[in-house]
Amino acid sequence: MNDGLEELIRDALTIPAGARLHLLQVGNNLAGGSLVVLAFVDREPHPRAALKLPRTPGLTAALDREWQTLDTLRAAGYDDLEFVPEPLRAAQLDACPAYLYRAFPGRTMRSILRTAYGPRARERTAARFAPHAASLLARLHAKDLEFAPASRMAECARRDAADLSSLVSGIPAHSAQLWASVIDELDGGGLELPFGRVHGDFSPANLVVAGAGARTSFGLLDWEHSEPAAPALLDAFRFANACGLVLRPGDPMGDRMRRVGEPQNLFLRAMIVPYLEGIGAGALAAELVAGRAPLTALWTAFWLRAALIEQHRRDDPGTIGTGTYLDGLLAQGAPS
Repeated sequence: MNDGLEELIRDALTIPAGARLHLLQVGNNLAGGSLVVLAFVDREPHPRAALKLPRTPGLTAALDREWQTLDTLRAAGYDDLEFVPEPLRAAQLDACPAYLYRAFPGRTMRSILRTAYGPRARERTAARFAPHAASLLARLHAKDLEFAPASRMAECARRDAADLSSLVSGIPAHSAQLWASVIDELDGGGLELPFGRVHGDFSPANLVVAGAGARTSFGLLDWEHSEPAAPALLDAFRFANACGLVLRPGDPMGDRMRRVGEPQNLFLRAMIVPYLEGIGAGALAAELVAGRAPLTALWTAFWLRAALIEQHRRDDPGTIGTGTYLDGLLAQGAPS
């Protein structure tokens, strides 16, 4: 064990010198090149700390941004949200930045979904966790929430479309035309939408679950895409579609989003509606369920942000590559 690493963890967690410290490496290529190490003490079943070590310059910037975001949030009163990670120490280990957090017990929701036996079991599991995800989002967003015209979301989507076009070569003309039309639809609509602090990559891969029933606890990982004053619905739509990708691996994303009764429709009622009701936007929830709100335009705005997040994870930002998620997004353009 690296002596500097052990000293860092023992000091941050105030672990007595006589207690044994065990380290478990859980990934060497996470988030495009991050090494994550979990620290266990003696025979405790759950890790006490998680150490993130970036292996590329781009990831170093992302993890530093995550650290600064979480430090800012805790100073702003978000520390009463038990699912927000607690930063412990930022240091240099062998000239490599190291970011130490208090660890969450449990497994990611993506892992739970993937080990559920059969598609029906996976859908039931996703539906069971959806209200919990809605509650977490409502509590997060309620800290700094405001309602503003949909034209503000249109402006965000317009910037996302421009950024994605500059990052990815060969975007089909029909995709760009669709983006422009739905952005115009949002720009001219009279909806009032929620804006606030968003996680930015709220997905089953980043939601840690421990326990069961009334004793279930949650943790939320990877805050490098978090933003203030952003369209809050992007978190909810990101989560719903990411669940769909786990539930229906290999299906073209656009086709799945068009099918009535598929996970996105399930999540509209099981998660997005409870989330909106939780932040006092029950009228908007009713408009979405009744089909009177521009759901396709909202989904497309989500799509642009999701594509940007995926593209930022690539080593070569000039090509689409072989990533099935981004390739599927690009091929379909957006839901219709």
